[in-house]
Amino acid sequence: SWSPPAYSKRATAALPRLPAAARRQARQRFSQAMHDDHPSADAGSGSGLDGSMVVHTRARALLEWLVPQVAKFPREHRHTLARHIGDLAMQVHDALVAARHLDAATRGLALRDADIHLDQLRQYLQLAWSWQWLSHGQYEHASRLTEELGRLIGGWRRGAAKRRAAPGW
Repeated sequence: SWSPPAYSKRATAALPRLPAAARRQARQRFSQAMHDDHPSADAGSGSGLDGSMVVHTRARALLEWLVPQVAKFPREHRHTLARHIGDLAMQVHDALVAARHLDAATRGLALRDADIHLDQLRQYLQLAWSWQWLSHGQYEHASRLTEELGRLIGGWRRGAAKRRAAPGW
């Protein structure tokens, strides 16, 4: 006789439901944990390893997705535009790694470089899409990744600027 897998709705329907107060506390703990991991938390500093990890995770996700995609570009353009797109994505990642290790006074310069390289990357991705080297879905995915990464870098930059402007620096 067949029985449903353990993860099906039918199998889990008999499980007891947590009280409302316990669910609310779990949601609050989860929200707080997500807020603490975000680089714009604590005035957007992103200065600690915990705060900057989201930015680095997103930059790495962009690299992991983008490098195989540009390898599929037409052969005659793989060593020009495709290589340049890959290099820009790596420069964004490298600038973010450098920003994590720099002191607060010079971190802003590395974040500015990451932001500039990201903007250049967006322009070249749009060009690759207009030449139909990226499908609409691929371009949409790349745009979402770069847009999120840009917001995270911008928050980190604003936090670094506020920290530099604060008394005592």
